[in-house]
Amino acid sequence: MDGFELGDTAGAEVWVEHAYSTVVDAAEPTVSATLQSVRAQLLELQPDRVQEAVALRRAVIRTLNQVLPADHPRLVGAREALASSLGRAGEVEERRVLRGALCEELTTRYGAEHPWVARCELDLGIDAVEDQRYSAAIGPLEHARAILSATYGPSSVRVATAELMIAETERASGALELAESRARWALAVYTRELPRGHPDRVAALLALTNVYLASGAVSPMLETSIELLRLHDEQQTTVSMDVPGLLTNIGECLCDLGRCREALPYFARLSALYVGEPPEEAVLRAFPALGIGRVHLAGGAPSLAIPFLEEAVSIFSANPSTRIGMEAAYAQAARALAEALEQAGSARSRVRELRRLADRLVVEPG
Repeated sequence: MDGFELGDTAGAEVWVEHAYSTVVDAAEPTVSATLQSVRAQLLELQPDRVQEAVALRRAVIRTLNQVLPADHPRLVGAREALASSLGRAGEVEERRVLRGALCEELTTRYGAEHPWVARCELDLGIDAVEDQRYSAAIGPLEHARAILSATYGPSSVRVATAELMIAETERASGALELAESRARWALAVYTRELPRGHPDRVAALLALTNVYLASGAVSPMLETSIELLRLHDEQQTTVSMDVPGLLTNIGECLCDLGRCREALPYFARLSALYVGEPPEEAVLRAFPALGIGRVHLAGGAPSLAIPFLEEAVSIFSANPSTRIGMEAAYAQAARALAEALEQAGSARSRVRELRRLADRLVVEPG
């Protein structure tokens, strides 16, 4: 399991194969189920092999059903793992049914206050958040948090996970201050208890970034975005990152904070990512062009900024079907180009035209 925990998928697979070849009782049902479970965990890290993981999870349950009672912890854990695999495979309805049935069985068998029930409800709430069924998530999450706090302590990792998921429901409802407070608390617990690149800690950073984006909190968004990019660049996490999004966030935050010169390396790196992109993603090239144009404009070089800003405006204009949701950036590019042209002494009619375009995009998005 060390290879899996460290994110060394290839190394972990080698060790699993070694285990199959060296464990004397590898054919014994519970041992075989253990090895299959580990292999399923590894397959889940590879998006194109998640269905194989689901098949292995089902096989583990069939094997354990033959030798263990229905309430055995290992069988309960195997059913929980199958539900999670189904979610990763996009089988959300089967996941919901399986998880709901498991929670009901555990509640009937052990009572509503049992830790196993709380852990199942936590997973049920996480599933609902992932499916954007936020109202359905609140009840299970709050009940799970109370029981987990009493069982494992109020500052435990499981309680932090419940808090983070509740924070997601609050962000979705617009309660941004509450969402930020909960997510920051969860991040503090994860930072204290888990490795720096652990998926749970990364999830808290991503959640906070979304809160800051919604609230317009530029400085903290810059801080979390830089930490996420560092985790990616230093290969400290197995979580897949939206690197273009992070580079864009960092560059724009720096410019918004009056530190635009520091943003140039991030926009340059972003530009390099879009070399040879497919036609349907051509609109994305507008973002590094806009960013580099903003850097030059902030540096007092409008003549250098104009070609980049012209490119950004041109790309947005030429891709109306794929720029949906990007109107604010299009408007920003038009305004920045108008400012650069005005500073360079260009025709006032073009400047007025660009400013009218920007105003229209803000008033009538899309």
